[in-house]
Amino acid sequence: MKSYRNKVIAFSALWAVMLIAEGVLIFNLIHRQLLPTKYLALIVVLLLLLWGITGAFLYYHGKRKHKTRRTVFNAFGCALAVLGIVGSLFATGALRQVHQVIDDVTDIDKKTVAMTVYVRTADKARTLADAADYTFLVPTAFDNKNTQNALDALAKELGREVKVLRGGTLNEMADLLLSGGADALLVNQTHFELLADHDEYADIYDKIRLLYETTVEDLEEATVLPEVMINIAAKGDIDDPENPDDPGSIPDESGDVPPETEPAPAMENLGAKNVTKDAFLLYVAGSDTRTQSLPYKTRNDVNLLLAVNPKTKTIQVVTTPRDSYLPDPKHSYKRDKLTHCGNGGIENSIAVLESLYGLHIDYYCHINFTGVVTVVDAIGGITVYSNTAYDREGMHIVKGNNTLNGTQALLFARERYLLPNGDFDRGRNHIRILTAVFNKVASAKTLLRSYSSILSSISTMFRTSLSPSEIEALVRMQLDDMSQWKIESYAVDATGGWNYTATSPNAKRWVCYPKANSIKEAKKLLKKVLNID
Repeated sequence: MKSYRNKVIAFSALWAVMLIAEGVLIFNLIHRQLLPTKYLALIVVLLLLLWGITGAFLYYHGKRKHKTRRTVFNAFGCALAVLGIVGSLFATGALRQVHQVIDDVTDIDKKTVAMTVYVRTADKARTLADAADYTFLVPTAFDNKNTQNALDALAKELGREVKVLRGGTLNEMADLLLSGGADALLVNQTHFELLADHDEYADIYDKIRLLYETTVEDLEEATVLPEVMINIAAKGDIDDPENPDDPGSIPDESGDVPPETEPAPAMENLGAKNVTKDAFLLYVAGSDTRTQSLPYKTRNDVNLLLAVNPKTKTIQVVTTPRDSYLPDPKHSYKRDKLTHCGNGGIENSIAVLESLYGLHIDYYCHINFTGVVTVVDAIGGITVYSNTAYDREGMHIVKGNNTLNGTQALLFARERYLLPNGDFDRGRNHIRILTAVFNKVASAKTLLRSYSSILSSISTMFRTSLSPSEIEALVRMQLDDMSQWKIESYAVDATGGWNYTATSPNAKRWVCYPKANSIKEAKKLLKKVLNID
């Protein structure tokens, strides 16, 4: 009798723990409201039903002669209880991880910058510890606060102060590193990308290797003058092949040259939004920084505007060329490439596009393509279509479908010189990669197998101004009706040429001039989905 009483006590404790574990799961499901009410109610009913059935097996006594049956039933009840506890705890952990990622990607108040350490490609150092005795080149005339923050982070990591050599401009420091005058270079990656954009340093990443990166709060408020960072002497003008008689002009279809500073037009599509009922305009910016993290200030090689109408389940995508020659507010409205406007922060890119289209952008999503490597590997690779066959760094791309791992996907994303239409084709390939990743991540099998790795990657490669509640509302809406969306895309047409830019005032750079009629057509398509007359 005493033995039976002890069993009942043990069974009661196990049953109670199961109820608590399920209760915690139900609380988390209700608290964050990711699921539609009908699914939430179904889960609650199933959990309570499982709890009730488990109790029936645990407390089954039966007749004296049914001892074997009682033992089997009780054992099965214990197994169900353990399964319920473990399953509830696992689901609660996964749910909390999802919530944490949502909180991380929507935390846009803290502005960060990626500070990177480079060494020569042949250098033997493979970790920061290997470079503990190295001399680190750092800039003197700019980015002093961020540099000091990074030096403090390095000292903390190594447990000692590092030896520092104060340098000049980025190109001078890069030359000094390559010549062996210093062992390593500590630099703000956003600034360094500008150097890599110059033809003289187009192959810089073949000569140096990223050794270490640290993310620090961005403390530099003022925009650095380009000549302070880079002082590459011009090697003579390059005439604009489209306009040989006037290489410095900015052509439009009227034949006039727009003024250097243009007043921003009145914005349309203003007002508070309910993302499940009202049409909204979303800016998707794709960065191609070499870092795993997503800095606040970075070049944006992908610039997509998505007009989203949740009622009609329609999305209109408009692609603006990365080299579009547009007024940059951060440089007193001097013209620059659209991609470089991102170096003034995501809000600066938004201001440039709002001025171009005369439409208010409601939300943005910022993606780092380097982080795509981790995601692609986590989901077991992706299949993307290429219009062009080529070979790069041991990777063979065929015309047609290609199955790529993370490293190959990044090479595919970065290639432009081997493509017939250069950056225009690269922009299309970016969209193909994102589409392939999103489609595979949406697979239930992939999510169950790799959800943890996927979430960890997303938290570092993705930021959005959508609030947690808005993301949850969109998820609930999609789960509730499982509707298919109609997606149309339009690429703004442009002519190419050479011109001075705000970030390259001494030497002409390749830029493109969006055609007025194409901008007008793009705006019309966006306004149609946004329900603007």
